[in-house]
Amino acid sequence: MQDLPTTANPTIPSSLRSDLAPAEAATSALQTPASVPSAVAGPLEDEPQLTRSRRDPLAWKFAEAERLTALGDEARCLYRSLSVLRARLARDVRRPAYLVYTNRQMLALAEQRPGDDAGLKSCGLGAQRIREYGAELLGVLKSR
Repeated sequence: MQDLPTTANPTIPSSLRSDLAPAEAATSALQTPASVPSAVAGPLEDEPQLTRSRRDPLAWKFAEAERLTALGDEARCLYRSLSVLRARLARDVRRPAYLVYTNRQMLALAEQRPGDDAGLKSCGLGAQRIREYGAELLGVLKSR
């Protein structure tokens, strides 16, 4: 019968794995055997839990959709106008639309309706974007 390496089965007690190097024995002892239930092998209580958005990358999209449906009709119309403006600005500067301003920023603009550059900054727009697109954004926001 052929001898199999002891590292192939991490459930072998370390006392029986005398032929392994100490570092290799330490790493293989840390592996969870398949016979241990997942509830026992789960994260420790003091271990930080991942947020919903880190576990589910699409979770923020659902949250954004919920926020959008919670908006009134006028704010939804403003959101759509901002979306059309973003598409036009992106086409003019030959960039993807999300580089002009993101959906989150657009939603914040529709919710808060800022009237000046400081308000645009509070919606997440940086100084460069305010310089490039601020006048047109404020024009759309004031017209609605």
